This record gives sequence, structure tokens and C-alpha cells, in this order.
Amino acid sequence: MFLPMPNFILASNSSIRKKILNNAGIQYTPVSPQKDEPRADKNENPEDYVLKCAKFKAHEISDQYPDDIVVGCDQIVFFEGQVLNKVDNQKEGIDRLLSFSGKNHKLINGLSIYSRKKEVFSTVTATEMVMHHLTEDIIKSYFEKENPLSSVACYFLEGYGIQLLEEIKGDFFSALGLPLLKITSFLKNFKQ
Repeated sequence: MFLPMPNFILASNSSIRKKILNNAGIQYTPVSPQKDEPRADKNENPEDYVLKCAKFKAHEISDQYPDDIVVGCDQIVFFEGQVLNKVDNQKEGIDRLLSFSGKNHKLINGLSIYSRKKEVFSTVTATEMVMHHLTEDIIKSYFEKENPLSSVACYFLEGYGIQLLEEIKGDFFSALGLPLLKITSFLKNFKQ
């Protein structure tokens, strides 16, 4: 590593988040939160909600590892004024992508970093996703190649799902679920 930065705990077991960090050569330890994240309050805006979830994860793991730096993050999909939850089956996934067809939606990330059981940094990033016009046949063909039901957006940017997009307006790493540049900038300058 040519940039000095401390090792940290990633409060996640997400395979894509781990892959991003591994590819960047960053040392970390993944620890999965055990508690269910909070539900959105009725009138809570999406930025506040996603940050609340990121803080919840970082705080839980920081309680277990008080001497370590803990990075918590969360991502939501915001579409036509609503925060979307994960779908339950392929039909719902196909319907979701049909509703996205030719439209924009946002992937909103909350990032919270804890040290010594206190939050020392937080931020929210939003990346606007512009979808191609998609037919049901295209979407079904995509689902045959890649079963994206574990993604709330119902596509994997790191795979065939990138072909569904016309444009990404914002940070690609944030769209993947980990605002890497925000994390590395913070850790590079962090003094415990």
C-alpha cells in the first residue's frame, strides 16, 4: 500500500463491498452486524434513513470492538418518491425493472465511521441511475444470465446489469454500495 492508512473493521459481509476493498489493496476485517436495521419512520426522508442505518451498523460493531475504527454503510433505492425494499421473487424483480425502464432512480448511500464508540465521520452520497428503455424480453433474458434478487435495485452493476443502464450520474463506487473515495480520504488523514 503506498498510501498510509489504518486497518479497520467493515460492518458488513457484502461480497461486493469486500471485493471493492480487496481490489483497492485496503486492509480490513469484515464483521457482520447481528441486529436488524431500523425501519424507516413514516415521514423520514431517504437521506436521513440511510444514514440512520449506516450509523446503526457502525455503532453495533463499535460496541464490540471499541479500540478499532469501524466503517458502516447502507444503500437504498429511491424511485418516484419512495424508498424501495427488496423484492421477494423473480416476477417482482422483472416488474421492478419494467417500472425503471426509460426512467431515473437514485442509489443513496449512508456512510458512518466510528472510533472509540463515537461517530467521527458521516456522509450521504446519491448516484442517479439512468435506465435504457427495456422490454420484458430483455429483462427476462437478463434474469436468466444473472439472478439479481439479492440487490434491491434488481440488477448488478458489477455484472451484466451494467448493460441495462444508459448513464450513471455520480460516483460509481457509491452506486456499487461503498463510497470508497470518501472512506480512503477519511482514513488517510485520520488520527486516533
